[in-house]
Amino acid sequence: MLINPKLDCVWCWAVKRCSDGYDRRRQEWLQAGCLNQKNLSDCREPPSGADDGAVGRAIGVVIGIILLVMLVILLIAIVYGYKYPTSSVGIWLIEHRPTRLLSHARTLFNRSPTSGSSQTPMGPSGHSQC
Repeated sequence: MLINPKLDCVWCWAVKRCSDGYDRRRQEWLQAGCLNQKNLSDCREPPSGADDGAVGRAIGVVIGIILLVMLVILLIAIVYGYKYPTSSVGIWLIEHRPTRLLSHARTLFNRSPTSGSSQTPMGPSGHSQC
């Protein structure tokens, strides 16, 4: 795409876009007061920070890719551990079975705040064993 240097295109910070004020979004340009602004910059020199949304999206994409790669590596390690149970990953999976980890997590989250050493163990008939 060629830049026509004869166009009178200026950057308006209020609408965050470049225009000469005579396009299909003229109403938005006028409501933001872009024609009256004195501090308008030329569009051939893109203003710094004009596309902050793209930077945020790029960071989000990078974080998403990193999380996806970590998930794939974890799944590969689990499959490898189950396929080769004598490997270090396989031995770790045997020692720390996911079902045991889940049951341990359930007991941690289902504890009542009053449980502790102050309670007396009860026998089958409901009487104290002490």
